[in-house]
Amino acid sequence: MSVDTKLVPSLMLALVLLYTCTNAQQLPTHGEWWYSVCRGSRLNQAMVWSPPHANDFLDPIDSPWDGVMHQELAQWGYTESERSQLCDYGTFWGLGRAFGSLGIDPRSNFNHGPNRCFRVSHGDTTRKRPDSRQWPLSEQTYITPDGRVTGAFSDIGINPDAGIVFFMSRRSAVESAKILWRQDPPSRRDLPALRSSSDFAWAFWNRVPHFTPITAFWSVSVNNRQTLDILSLAFKTYQPSPGQQRVNSVQDWPGTDFEITSVEALAILGKFSPFTMAADFHASRSSPTGIAAGFFLAQHKRQLGGNKMIVKITVFKALQPVTDDEFPTMIFWVQDARNIYGDINGAHSVNVSDVVGIDRMWEFGEPKVLKRSADGKSVTREHVVRVDL
Repeated sequence: MSVDTKLVPSLMLALVLLYTCTNAQQLPTHGEWWYSVCRGSRLNQAMVWSPPHANDFLDPIDSPWDGVMHQELAQWGYTESERSQLCDYGTFWGLGRAFGSLGIDPRSNFNHGPNRCFRVSHGDTTRKRPDSRQWPLSEQTYITPDGRVTGAFSDIGINPDAGIVFFMSRRSAVESAKILWRQDPPSRRDLPALRSSSDFAWAFWNRVPHFTPITAFWSVSVNNRQTLDILSLAFKTYQPSPGQQRVNSVQDWPGTDFEITSVEALAILGKFSPFTMAADFHASRSSPTGIAAGFFLAQHKRQLGGNKMIVKITVFKALQPVTDDEFPTMIFWVQDARNIYGDINGAHSVNVSDVVGIDRMWEFGEPKVLKRSADGKSVTREHVVRVDL
């Protein structure tokens, strides 16, 4: 039986890394790096697999939030506004060269372009008391019982023509509550159930009529220290494609590509702040990284028409005219998983691989012996690994 050469390397890598994930605490160095690799590997599998198998990697696999979410956001204490100035990606963010190269209009809808930006804030900084005095965020509550606002916010852009979601400035509910409530860590029971960047992005994606499927997520001007550390290590360890020159740091556009089959891409995909869990899986002090993009795809398979996955991450820098900063921007490129892995059915689970310690993996067809030692004790087998999409 023939080997699906497109499929085997990435799935074998992912399965080995999932084994590594269970042993990450035993690693003597770069612990946070390997935790990010493990999380990225699990999220990658959650995107690729269909339920119920995807539930093994992300639970719940379906987000409880759907639609435009006007009512849900209001119920959980959020206020909304449009941020048209943030959607001029050339003049405000300095991304004109990248947009021009990709044939994307960088203008905001305010300036007759396709890009529309939204801000969602937990609490209302303009709210007044009955006596017209300012109502501090620290004293504001919302409809849900014992609901205290956190001061969290997210700025998200949508380009319906190009099928792009942009993540810009953000402060998570966890981080905001630590500051506003002076609790470290804040009680998760007191946090709003609706607080994930992927859910906010899904609401705004649904509000803008679009005829182009999702093609990419941009994480703009990333400045949180944890992600920058991961990127720094990724540039030290990655293997460039044949014919490409190796670089050791973030470059100007067109930047550097990390294929999802690489350890470095999985580390970038899986990076999030160490205090986060569950709904805060993708919390960060600035622009969310790949976790938000991965959750968007993994938790909305039905609405998106199937399994979509991140296939490549492009990292580059651009001078932001407003702040004179050169923080990295990351593009998470999306494709239909069927285009990568093929439309294969009938996968079944078998016991394999005593070497790496993975008890079970997904296999299609019989294993083939490639090499056997003279005494018969050492055997190298070929396993054709396929996914039931």
